[in-house]
Amino acid sequence: MDTIETSNDNIESRGNLEISEPSQPTEAKSGEKKSYRGLKICCGVTLLILVIVIVVMIILVFTLFKPKQPQMIPLPVNLTQVEVEIFPTVRINATVYLVVTVKNRNYGSFKYKSTTAYVHFYEDIVAEAPIKADTMPARGERNVSAYLDIDGGKLVSSPHFWPDFNSGTLNFTSLTSMHGTVSVFKILKLHATVHNICNVTIHTVSRTVDSKCIAKFKV
Repeated sequence: MDTIETSNDNIESRGNLEISEPSQPTEAKSGEKKSYRGLKICCGVTLLILVIVIVVMIILVFTLFKPKQPQMIPLPVNLTQVEVEIFPTVRINATVYLVVTVKNRNYGSFKYKSTTAYVHFYEDIVAEAPIKADTMPARGERNVSAYLDIDGGKLVSSPHFWPDFNSGTLNFTSLTSMHGTVSVFKILKLHATVHNICNVTIHTVSRTVDSKCIAKFKV
């Protein structure tokens, strides 16, 4: 009898072991579901933060960082050199030292390449002036200077020269395109161009110069 009872006990214990084994895969599946749910939450939060950052950057670009036109203030200058000959032929050579203060009203600095300013007397180009590469600081200002050596031969040959000369004023237009890169907080960099237009008036009697400049900023 003892032998029979012992065998029955062994059978019952084996049965209990067989019943308890299938519960392990269920617990593993439950753990996998929790891990997958946590991963989804983490990805969702990351995506939400990324969307918020993009929206904030777009708002800043179209409001605070919206490109503003630079302000140009010409400084008073005089003719540094004038040569006039009437006989045997009319010859006029003049050098104008032009200085313009450029105020950058943007939150990004502007680093521009070397360029050339072209001076027009009506439709004729009568002078060229090189401009060195430089950087306009953000919310700062910089003086841009150039020597304008006016070609008297082209000037005198223009049909507009004598009427303007007799009136006491010679009117010129200086055109400059400055190509470079705008840098905002050293993170955002964009290619940009500044077009400068200066109207220069030379008074032949007093030998003084008046100038008025405007600039257009394009990104």
